[in-house]
Amino acid sequence: MVNKVLITGFCILFCWFIASGQIELNELEQEVEAITEVAGEDADVIQWAENLDYFRDHKINLNTAGKELLSQLGFLNAFQIFNLLEHRRKYGRIVTFYELGYLNGFDESVIKKLETFTYLGEVEPRKFSLKEMLTRGRHLTVMRVQLGLEERRGYLLRRQVRAGDTTIGSYYLGDPSRVFIRHRYTFGNQLSFGFTGEKDPGEPILWEAGQRGFDFYSGHIALMGKKRLKSLIIGDYQAQFGQGLVLWSSLAFRKSPSVLNVQRFGRGFIPYNGLDENRFFRGGALTYTFKNIDLSAFYSLKRMSSALSETIIDEDTGETIVEGGSLRLTGLHRTPTERAARKTLSMESVGAHATGDFGFFRIGATAVQHRFDPPLASPTPLYQQFNIQGRNIWNASLDYQVLLPSIQLFGEMAINQAGGLAMTHGAYVSAGSKLTYVLFYRHFQKEYSAIFHAPFAESTGNDAERGFYTGFRWEAAPRLFINAYADLYQFDWPRFSASLPTTGRDVFIQGEYFLSRRYNFYLRLREEVNQINGPDETVIRPLAEQKRYIMRWHQNIFPNNRIHLASRIEFSRAESHKGLSRGWLVFQDIRFSLPKTPLKITYRLSVYDTDDFDSRIYAFENDVLYSFSVPALYDRGTRSYVMAEYSYKRLTFWVRYAITRFTDRYIISSGLQQIDGNIASDIRVQCRLKL
Repeated sequence: MVNKVLITGFCILFCWFIASGQIELNELEQEVEAITEVAGEDADVIQWAENLDYFRDHKINLNTAGKELLSQLGFLNAFQIFNLLEHRRKYGRIVTFYELGYLNGFDESVIKKLETFTYLGEVEPRKFSLKEMLTRGRHLTVMRVQLGLEERRGYLLRRQVRAGDTTIGSYYLGDPSRVFIRHRYTFGNQLSFGFTGEKDPGEPILWEAGQRGFDFYSGHIALMGKKRLKSLIIGDYQAQFGQGLVLWSSLAFRKSPSVLNVQRFGRGFIPYNGLDENRFFRGGALTYTFKNIDLSAFYSLKRMSSALSETIIDEDTGETIVEGGSLRLTGLHRTPTERAARKTLSMESVGAHATGDFGFFRIGATAVQHRFDPPLASPTPLYQQFNIQGRNIWNASLDYQVLLPSIQLFGEMAINQAGGLAMTHGAYVSAGSKLTYVLFYRHFQKEYSAIFHAPFAESTGNDAERGFYTGFRWEAAPRLFINAYADLYQFDWPRFSASLPTTGRDVFIQGEYFLSRRYNFYLRLREEVNQINGPDETVIRPLAEQKRYIMRWHQNIFPNNRIHLASRIEFSRAESHKGLSRGWLVFQDIRFSLPKTPLKITYRLSVYDTDDFDSRIYAFENDVLYSFSVPALYDRGTRSYVMAEYSYKRLTFWVRYAITRFTDRYIISSGLQQIDGNIASDIRVQCRLKL
């Protein structure tokens, strides 16, 4: 261990003296960490990452961009966008980014991000012909292969089955590689077409009925921003409307260090380029504009995996019913059982949205219906009694937004076929140029459920949840920013981990100090308290309180324009009826680019020690483009990775090797994912071609 630390320190000092230039950074890594802490490492953030990469190369004209385009950046909330558009309306063209410093909500960190992804061009945009759109755009091809280097039990059993062992029932059908290929053509924000193919580790590549090559394919053709035709998409697409109660099939931020980002800023229909095999529509979508009214409609028909491949027949009606009553949403088809469940359920969706924009006031209405064949049966566990079931379900809602200079109101109210109600209401308030805070209330009745939705909430939105959230961002002193929130919530119906209604709270505070463009740091404290089933093994188990505390100190140092050093110390503490669990993590990052060489190197060494999974610690890792890694580190060990990026003309190559070494165990994971040993490592290779 000492040798590793010395080697790392030597590398830091060596690069300090040889480097000069500029290095690309991940602008929103704190938000990515927050997403994956809730949704897991497989959260599909590829479209969001692709937007940032595209806008880095094709910057947005800040003098002509509308609110839909500005919202695609991901780091501007509705309050900031409104203030920016109002400044343009009153004073005309923005001449310098320094002007933005006088607007509420635009501090130095926000302006720095805008300088990366936008420019200050002329007000009159140029109009392009269809021929120019088809010939002057960007072709982008990405190919990636990922491979786990240690053999997991599922692949060992696969070899035994191929050797003639007929007693094995569950094993992986394919090889351990993950393969991803995508090609996309884009012309600004007006034209897009492309396709994606992907297989997960353990899935086979086949050429037979029901599968041609990859396990998953996606494709689209999209035309946007042509006169009154706001968008027309054929193929795969996602929908973002209202505040996410009824129709929001793409990634949406939840609680994060960006404490003001609670309002959903829907973009309508957008082409789908991600790898999530479920959260998208397949068919056609259209948005047409009449003066200040947008009318949107869509139709979708696709096959999905059911919870179980076996079906039963209702003796009274003769209908075929999916046994188990839920959808299989993992997107994994590795074993015979998982593959038998593949495409066993048909989901037909149709819906519409209308919105009227009257300047300071906007109102919208959404309605959607889904039809399942075969219908979904009623689940048996008590906490799932109000889950989606039957052949037909529908949801409808009204959403609103009131925009004023110092206060903004927004919200949505929804209902479903079971009579369940759901609502969210929020307000942004500006208390001068240094302080902005948000108030947010949500209430979901137990009878309310939806499929493609993503409200701002503690849970997924299908639980009987109500709560109140308040947060603020305060420039307490020059270059010193305080971000904080408090969220009080309760669930009025049992959940998976609690057989009774429960309550909880989540309190967060973070101080960020930007000493200069060369050095910044932040200190974070967080407390999470909720209730879970206690130790008593009775029919109705008593509740027990579960607490989690996190303290993090993180610093970024830029010795010169080619080096970025990042250091972190984090402590976690978990308390419950199971006992006390503690943990800590220390890591050191170095990212540098060699002078006069298009080669960039990233290296990290992490050391961690936790008592168990309850005191786990998440740590964002730099990865190949369009990919994110935020592993949950627990037990005791070290984790390190090294990544090289090399660019040659229009080609860019990435190679990344990561290794986790446990010092307190000799078996990793369990079931088909089990590794016999104390090391888990993987390698990723990616190539991107831009034309």
